[in-house]
Amino acid sequence: MVNATPARIVLLAVLPALCLSTGGCVGWAVAAQPAAGAASEPSTVVEHLQGAFSRATHDVEVLSRFARAADDRGYTQVGSLFRAGARSRQVQRATFERLIKAAGGTPKAETLAMPEFKGVKEALTAVRDAALAERDKPLAAAMTKATSDKDADARKAFLAAREGLFELSQYCKDALADVEAYRKGKRDYFVCKGCGYLLDRLDIRRCPVDNSPRESFEKVN
Repeated sequence: MVNATPARIVLLAVLPALCLSTGGCVGWAVAAQPAAGAASEPSTVVEHLQGAFSRATHDVEVLSRFARAADDRGYTQVGSLFRAGARSRQVQRATFERLIKAAGGTPKAETLAMPEFKGVKEALTAVRDAALAERDKPLAAAMTKATSDKDADARKAFLAAREGLFELSQYCKDALADVEAYRKGKRDYFVCKGCGYLLDRLDIRRCPVDNSPRESFEKVN
């Protein structure tokens, strides 16, 4: 894992059965199951790329919906975080799409269940946990396969997504520590347009993941 700065960096490999009470998340269910007839485990790098593309497409939609819901409830800085997460996943999705096409495939986004927004704390918990689950399970397996197949481009894409998701999970953790501080106003985040890495302040010269210059970071709030 890349060493993050004090700043940190959807998500949602698996989906929350978003929890139940305002007190927090009491369970975690895998709502995104393979389509009927689909292989339960990818066996090629392209299949891993297809799965990553599908989940990233889904995460963009989930995070965008969560951002609007957080804004509506007055937690506009949480909305900023979710929008930044959505933008990060958009960048990663574009990379997966490019690599699938380069391999002669057609990117296909599977239809996955949409979690319901139950509250700001529940949403932050769900995003945090799902980002880590995506990082530590399907993307870890994808990196192992790309490494064994000596597919450097795919490996870099999976690594970038894992780093971006880890940072997203840490920002969610920060917000959960003091949710009330995330009311009112906007909070700036910065997304690398090359790989999707996420920062909350632009105090670096180059992206620690893909070495893009700081000018390649896009402000999202």
